[in-house]
Amino acid sequence: MPRLLFVSLPLHGHLDWGGMAATAAHLAAQPDLAVAWASGPAVASTLAAAGIPFLPLQATGWQPLPPLPPNLSPIERDQLRRQRSLDAWLNPAAVLPAVTELRQLLAAWQPDLVLVEPYAVAAALAAEQADTPL
Repeated sequence: MPRLLFVSLPLHGHLDWGGMAATAAHLAAQPDLAVAWASGPAVASTLAAAGIPFLPLQATGWQPLPPLPPNLSPIERDQLRRQRSLDAWLNPAAVLPAVTELRQLLAAWQPDLVLVEPYAVAAALAAEQADTPL
């Protein structure tokens, strides 16, 4: 039976990049497939409500950032927002523990394919290291 693992950051807005959540829910209903979704606990109930089995991760490679300072010009706000996005998604201190945890999950769950939303950098790195198709 083919095993499909979906991975996302633990943000509700990141569950449906390109129809991922709807696709996972449809595939999870197929009796000839094993489907699971790995992410942080914040999205567990949403995925469970969609009928998608959930595998919790303590580290996903993303870290929340404090709010932007209030008195920025539109240009400063845009520049800072872009830099903060990179800091949140590509910070080695956040990504490397997630890669380790995801490699352990991949070894234990043994998916045939890993499907990741665009910002789940750690999942892409872990799949590459585990030689699992992404």
